[in-house]
Amino acid sequence: MFAKATVSSGFGKALVVCVGCNTESGRIMKRIQEDNEDGDKLTLLQKKLNKIADQIGKVGYGCAIATFIVICIRLFCEGMGWIPCGC
Repeated sequence: MFAKATVSSGFGKALVVCVGCNTESGRIMKRIQEDNEDGDKLTLLQKKLNKIADQIGKVGYGCAIATFIVICIRLFCEGMGWIPCGC
């Protein structure tokens, strides 16, 4: 029986033989952490998530720069009187 196992109906008894790091899922997590500590190796999923996060950051940075440039151009044009004030 694993953590958060649900029972739809009936009743029963369970004998707990190990908890925490001694369970099968605990041993798997321990192995993954040890592998990562050895050489700071990232899993394939972590590598892909880092790549996507970098791409999202670059898009956000580009949008911020574009917005800044557009606002500066608009303020300049309003200051020169070429377009009416948007107040």
